[in-house]
Order: sequence, then C-alpha cells, then structure tokens
Amino acid sequence: MDYSIDFFTYWKYHLLVLYYWLGEYPPIVRFCAVFILINFFLAILTLIYDYIRSEKDFIINHRIQRYRQRFYEGMKNVALAPETYSISEISNLLNLSPRIRVRIKKWKCYIPIFRELFIEVKDSGVNMENWRNLLYAFKMPTYFEMQVRSSRMKERLDALKDVADISCDLKEATASRYLYAKDDALRLTGPPSYGQVRYVISIPSFC
Repeated sequence: MDYSIDFFTYWKYHLLVLYYWLGEYPPIVRFCAVFILINFFLAILTLIYDYIRSEKDFIINHRIQRYRQRFYEGMKNVALAPETYSISEISNLLNLSPRIRVRIKKWKCYIPIFRELFIEVKDSGVNMENWRNLLYAFKMPTYFEMQVRSSRMKERLDALKDVADISCDLKEATASRYLYAKDDALRLTGPPSYGQVRYVISIPSFC
C-alpha cells in the first residue's frame, strides 16, 4: 500500500520533530538554531529567485538579439532613406503583418532596438516622416498608449521616458493629459509636434 504524503505534511512533520528536539536545549540554543534555519531557507529562496531572474533575463536578451538581427538593418535603411515610405510599404519591406497584435512582453524587446537605432541615425540625416511611419508599422504608439494607462507608476514613467528616447507620438488626448499632469514626475513639458515629438520628462530619483 502506498503511504505517500503531500509536501506540506512532510515539512510539518520535520518541523515538529525539530521543535521537540530543540525543546531539550536552553532558550539561547533554540534561538540560534531557529535563526540559522530561517537564514538557510532565505538563502535557498534567494538562490531560486536569482536563478529564475537570470533565466528570464537570458530569454529577454536572446529575444532582443533575434529581433535586432531580423529588423535592424532594414529599419536603419528606412530611417535614412531620402524618399518617404508609407506605413504599409514599411510593413512590406520588413515583412510585418498589418494585423499584428501588440503583446506587452514582446514589444518591450523592441524598445532597446529603437533606442539604439535612433541614437545612431538622429545625427545622420534621419527622415523623420519615415521614422514616424516606422514606429507606426511596429505599432509602438499603441504599445505606449497601453503602458501610460497602467495603474503602476513605474510602468507609466518608463513608458513616458521611452516615448522621449525614441521620439514617438502619443495621441493628443493622452499627451494633453500628461502635459498638464499635477504630478511633476508624470508631466510632459512642451507640446507634441507632428513627426518630431520630443518630450522632456522629470524622472524622480527613486526610479
């Protein structure tokens, strides 16, 4: 007959054994033993957390590198092209689906690529109309609209900072909300301008 026990019953049994075993010793010994045991479990949990976080970072970095290899050169050619491309033409050039749906985790990986590219091309005669259409082809304004409506302050701050870093457009209603925000940390200074929007955002030191 199988007498298997569940996880919590197993650990409850061992903790009870430890409790009765320590009962024979002075209070200072029991205190030290419990302290060491707690720190042992905290160390194990920290190791597990660090492992999960490193695996997550590895997956994200791998995804960013994959997107960079796939899109970077094509995006750069579009941004520096003297002729103006429409959003649909850019989608065709980069093999983007016009019905693509924005997914937060995936779109976060595009931001470092756009940031790196904008730093490279902004002083090299970037075609701002193409840059704007490139952002729309990747649905970056849609992504930022979703992020700036987040209930979490950090996500909104990160989104507004990214909007400034890659010179992305926001809808007038959204931009107006942050132009006149009471919270200095969320306030955008300077009205958005077509195709060349550059927001200046006050980011608190705790971020």
